Amino acid sequence: MRHCTLIGLIISALLSISACSLQINQDLSPTETVSGPVNGTASIPVTWGSLNLTGRLIYDVARFTGGSNKGGLAIDVAMLDLVTGKVTTIFETPVGGWINSMAVSPDLHNLTISYAPPSDPPVGNREALYSLPLDGSTPPQLLFIPPADKDQYYQPAWSPEGKYLYFTHANYQASTTYEVMRLAYPNGKMERVVNHASWPRISKDGSQLVYVSTESANGPNGLFIANADGTEARSVSLLGSNWMNSIIDAPLFLPDGQTILFSGPIPPQGSATLHTHTAPFLPTGGPFH
Repeated sequence: MRHCTLIGLIISALLSISACSLQINQDLSPTETVSGPVNGTASIPVTWGSLNLTGRLIYDVARFTGGSNKGGLAIDVAMLDLVTGKVTTIFETPVGGWINSMAVSPDLHNLTISYAPPSDPPVGNREALYSLPLDGSTPPQLLFIPPADKDQYYQPAWSPEGKYLYFTHANYQASTTYEVMRLAYPNGKMERVVNHASWPRISKDGSQLVYVSTESANGPNGLFIANADGTEARSVSLLGSNWMNSIIDAPLFLPDGQTILFSGPIPPQGSATLHTHTAPFLPTGGPFH
């Protein structure tokens, strides 16, 4: 995912197709067809051809099926071949299902998704983590069940070597709480990494964790860097005072390990009104501290 020009292109494409999450895997070998229960294909113009991109873009798209059944909303998980423009549907949720976020596993064969199926036990209408093969050959398989009805798991992120699966645990009681958890994959112990936090992402070398402090669902919040186990956390300073009351989310390490891409409201210039839409920003002033 990875120079600034490329990031801008990907985010523009992502917004234009109403996608919610993305991963690029430049080492994923191409396949001509996708086998399994879902194998719809289409093509779009390769308007980014001059960038000489390779690999695949994984994204999800909201699809309105019509009718009043659960709002008529379904979600498709799709894969775009960045060389050919071929789009392959990997998975279609039933009407009423929802996918919040996803991450490609380090072996490049599976997708970890935060999926809320329709009202079916054991986790109907609440988000949990599932494994979905990228070839679409089988439906999503539940990894583990949240402990109670008010608990949800989402925002998965893998450590580069595949040893740990990080995710956000939200508890929707009278006061919503968030914490970053990790699981020693596949059969290890689940542990809390950071309390009052969400959006975990790991640096390319696996040594650092970036996350968003989340004291309240309505903000404000901030960016933090810590060791991969959550120790030695420190705030990422953003220049200017206009970030103090902002909603910041979706951080990503760039491959250099020194720069973070994140989403937040555009800071006002002078007396301009604060914009309500989100856009990517790079912290200015060089490497973070």
